[in-house]
Amino acid sequence: MPLFTTSFPLALVVFAALVGLVTLRRDSHALGGGFLVAFGIWWVYFVRQAVDRCAAFNTGGGSCTIYGTEPELALAASVVALGVLLVVVAVRDRDARA
Repeated sequence: MPLFTTSFPLALVVFAALVGLVTLRRDSHALGGGFLVAFGIWWVYFVRQAVDRCAAFNTGGGSCTIYGTEPELALAASVVALGVLLVVVAVRDRDARA
């Protein structure tokens, strides 16, 4: 989660701007939802890679411990769920207009 740990205020502003853009403009629901789904999947991949690197380091004689992976994965799953919800809303709106 380098975006949130290195510059948390900047990440918060960027995330708030994205949510504002997605909620205010109907035509951007699908784009914003797709971005959130992709970001959530990347986040899960990033956490998984960190866990794998730590496990490899431990088998090589080192000492590595990672804490808080469950809350990270839960938050990433929430971001993916929000993205899927936005895509479903965009598809429903498109079908209602047709």
